[in-house]
Amino acid sequence: MKEGKLYLVAAMLLMICLPTLCLGQTYQSQGKRDPFEGPKIEVASNSMYTPPPLDRRPPGLTGLMVAEVTVAGLAGSQQENLVILKGADRISYVAKKGSKLFDGYVAEITDEQVVFIRDVVDGQPAKKTTKVVKRLYTEDK
Repeated sequence: MKEGKLYLVAAMLLMICLPTLCLGQTYQSQGKRDPFEGPKIEVASNSMYTPPPLDRRPPGLTGLMVAEVTVAGLAGSQQENLVILKGADRISYVAKKGSKLFDGYVAEITDEQVVFIRDVVDGQPAKKTTKVVKRLYTEDK
């Protein structure tokens, strides 16, 4: 019986003291990176931004960049104009003013063109935008 109590006391003492002993230890890097941290990627300010591939972006129109869509059609009424955009994924989307894309949004829709505001990613902390105009091209038969 005494032997069982002795093991119990030793186990409890180990459970209480072991975490405090472990917390007192620190990692000495000696110039090496911490193996439990991911590698740090440095982005140069003059490097070109590369967007993620289509399969890693959000689904639908919000995953397409302004450069990846073409104007396939325009429709309108007194209240609101709509645009049919064909994406790089070969799917057509209906968008209206304010619809979000991966790197911008639809700013204006007229009878002949669509104006997008595109966010420019250049590695600088200041946010820059640019205006992109895409026209509806009709094919002559």
